[in-house]
Amino acid sequence: MTEAAPATAGPNLPCNDWVPVRKANCPGNIFTADHREWITAAAIDAGWAVTNRKLNWEIEQFKVCLIIRCGDLEATLYPDGSYIMDLSNSNWSAYGLELGDFNETTVPPPEWAPPLQEMKKLVHDLFTKWKINAEHMFRLGKVHMMARKNSVFSAFERITWDQWQLFTLDEKIDPVENWLDHCHNKQRRERLPATATGPCGERLFSIYIAPGDDPTRDDALNCEEECLQWLLGMMRAFPDRRPKVLRELADEAVQLFPGLSKRAFDRSFTRAKTETGNLSWSKAGRPPKTLALIGAKK
Repeated sequence: MTEAAPATAGPNLPCNDWVPVRKANCPGNIFTADHREWITAAAIDAGWAVTNRKLNWEIEQFKVCLIIRCGDLEATLYPDGSYIMDLSNSNWSAYGLELGDFNETTVPPPEWAPPLQEMKKLVHDLFTKWKINAEHMFRLGKVHMMARKNSVFSAFERITWDQWQLFTLDEKIDPVENWLDHCHNKQRRERLPATATGPCGERLFSIYIAPGDDPTRDDALNCEEECLQWLLGMMRAFPDRRPKVLRELADEAVQLFPGLSKRAFDRSFTRAKTETGNLSWSKAGRPPKTLALIGAKK
């Protein structure tokens, strides 16, 4: 009797184009590990975001980061989701390792309070949209999740979207001192691969996002389904009020999903409201500026 061949093992090391799950974000619906491509897509989104704002914004691209300026206030955005905010003409500054990790205990000069709030909102909304994009692409198979199942010594395997819904990312913990690593514990913790736990104690180690199906193969994707998933993500992120008037959302969807008609958008919008039970998005009128979703051309 012939012995069955063992299952093909996945890679034992993460590939160069994989991104740690906590750092995965997709400006312009583009997933890339190339910093230059990320910065180019992020600059386009940021440019759309500041088009109709009252303050004087400047955007500058570098090889490793994107800088957004408003007067002497400056925000530096990095592909890994980190950012630096700085008031270059004062003694006040704040460094954020991750979105939301902003130092609120330090009070900026009074004259900088309005632009600072605008800058903080701009950075927050940009990263929020890019995280929604990453989740949307994962659902559609345009990116894949790879992880080691149940053991740190296992080979990498693909984790599907429905499987991932049952897992919860573990909180970051301080690493144990290791004589092979002389870096500060906080620095080590920031670059440790993420882990997650399932409903029955299943574990995932070293979780990464990897390139999925070829995004140019539009014939294999349903643009109406893509639009539906996109709307579902936004309704979860902005449950109380839609971030734009419906016409502007439809225009953005048609640009994002080639081949999508306005009628198909209407069907997707109706399905999204039904699936989420969200009635707030049906209210008439233009939403407040503070709720405007960043990243779309108006």
